[in-house]
Amino acid sequence: MWRLSSDNDQAHAWLLLPAILWALVRAGNSMPDRSPGAGKINLWWIPILLLSLCWAVAVRGAMSSVGLALWPLVIMACLVGAFGFRRAKPAVLPVALLYLTLPVWDVLVDPLRGLSTAVTTMVLRALDIPAFVEGHRVTLTHGAIEIASGCSGVNFFVAALSLAGVVGLMNRASGRQLARLMTVAAGLALVCNWIRIIVIVIAAHLTEMRTFLITTDHYVFGWLLFALAMAVFCWFAVKPGPESKAATRKGGGVPVMPASMLAALAAAAVGPLLWFRSEFFAAKAGPPAALAQLPQALDRVDASMNVAWRPAFAGAHATDFVLSDRDPDVYVYRAIYFQQQQGAELVGYSSRLIATGDWNTTEHTLPDSVMVAATAPDGAQWRIRYAYLVGNKQTAAARRAQLTYGWQALWARPASAILAVGSPCAHDCAAAERAISARWQASFPWFAAEVAEARTNG
Repeated sequence: MWRLSSDNDQAHAWLLLPAILWALVRAGNSMPDRSPGAGKINLWWIPILLLSLCWAVAVRGAMSSVGLALWPLVIMACLVGAFGFRRAKPAVLPVALLYLTLPVWDVLVDPLRGLSTAVTTMVLRALDIPAFVEGHRVTLTHGAIEIASGCSGVNFFVAALSLAGVVGLMNRASGRQLARLMTVAAGLALVCNWIRIIVIVIAAHLTEMRTFLITTDHYVFGWLLFALAMAVFCWFAVKPGPESKAATRKGGGVPVMPASMLAALAAAAVGPLLWFRSEFFAAKAGPPAALAQLPQALDRVDASMNVAWRPAFAGAHATDFVLSDRDPDVYVYRAIYFQQQQGAELVGYSSRLIATGDWNTTEHTLPDSVMVAATAPDGAQWRIRYAYLVGNKQTAAARRAQLTYGWQALWARPASAILAVGSPCAHDCAAAERAISARWQASFPWFAAEVAEARTNG
């Protein structure tokens, strides 16, 4: 049912997808014979078209999670547009459960990890076990345990919701019944994860960190605990009620390709066609142009220089990290992408303004950029000013930069870039900010013009 591996977060999809497909077929057979206006072209093609365009912008802008999250909405809108809301209603719940099969649940890792740490801390205090909790690290008398991201319980949480979805679909549960099932299952999953962490910590305390749960493996223990809880859940799961039984009456089946269905499918196809067009022309493009030199003579920063601030933007076609000729403590960094793709993104996990160590940062938004007050791991103070450029557009917001790129890339091949100017400020940060502003005024307009004119050759 599930693989006992933290690296296969979507294994539960193989359990849920067949149940969703079966429920959709059953929903089609149980649709009412008639629905007013079901065979006519309605205005649902407008939201379908907008959703399809949003998908294309998200995918072209390298926001794959957003693109995935839009697909169930597109499918639901197509069903309603093709058959009318009354006829499509039985298919809404199965389609909504598709969200459980998508890799979009990482947003819950940090909240669930924090909740697990808080519950563990509360139980240890109640049991009077000597422990010092700092962040997600639990320090005991004979060692320390880190409540890592993999211990957040998000895998248990999503797997439990998926199992509840399968139970609900098989029992022909109503929307209200399915909500109750999923609430109970999610609660059991969270409690199982908390028990797992607490048992591991207590065992580590009692055995002076020599328990097999520390020295060997604790994933199997967690999944066995989860399987036991889910077995009890399935045993007491809701059986079909009068409301769900009434929904099993068969109707006259689904009409073959009405005009409304054709309109819905045509609107949904616009986004993928635009995306395919942009990918096709991007693949035919020639090599990108080289990054031109900044107007002033600057010394390039190399690996041998002792510079605490080191930006990193993976997959950039050209980067430049130089030392200002006007001020020996002002550094200028620029990276340009002539085409973005997965793994080569202006905004992404592998593209960071500060790529060295664990810095503390505070951002202050200026009219045309962002000023960052940064503290290095060794306590050194820095000021860093940056902005994003996409074609002829400038923004200080990362998400807006990706949306702008996604939209422009559907019709053209815009370059996208970041310019950052930074300086250490051991004694006078106000003076450092003035030096940064002077360098910014000298470099930014010139670089913005270069990005606006840049195109991939071909």
